[in-house]
Amino acid sequence: MNHHNAVKLIHSEFSIQNLLFERLTEKQHQFIFPNVRIAFWEADLISVTRAGYLHEYEIKISRSDYKADFKKLSKHQWLGNVRLRESDRVAMSIPAFFWYVAPEGVIQCVPSYAGLIEVDWRPNNRYAQTGLQEIVSAPRLHSTKISRDQKNLIYRSAQWKLWNARKRVESCIIQRRLFKNVMREI
Repeated sequence: MNHHNAVKLIHSEFSIQNLLFERLTEKQHQFIFPNVRIAFWEADLISVTRAGYLHEYEIKISRSDYKADFKKLSKHQWLGNVRLRESDRVAMSIPAFFWYVAPEGVIQCVPSYAGLIEVDWRPNNRYAQTGLQEIVSAPRLHSTKISRDQKNLIYRSAQWKLWNARKRVESCIIQRRLFKNVMREI
């Protein structure tokens, strides 16, 4: 099937995070977290390999979303100019590998410090089972492995996300119960 004639499915950050989780689990990454804080920004998704290297995945849904990312000047200055020192805690938080992930055709080229993974638009895709294809390999930005302190910061960030999500779910359950009670009374 010619991809131009196919109906394009709309991906979201959430659906792409799920695809990445499947792929990275298959590759046996130690841990994988969506939307956690590293350095001085929030990453769409991070993973740590068995060797201890931190990967960041920046998910972009549209070209305008991709172009807007470069307004975050300090982030891109750090990524493009990583010089790690043991005493520099911010630099130690910079991922060893940085990836852009987007639906196929959204990103035409990436900066020299980034890799590119494309997401196939169709459910019966040509990109193996996960629907992901590595287009440009991410270069290693530095050789420093994730530290215990860095892991703890990520775990804390993920913990807060989990508990806040649980509170939102609980709130929805309570609202649903209240709605059922109101409907019975009517």
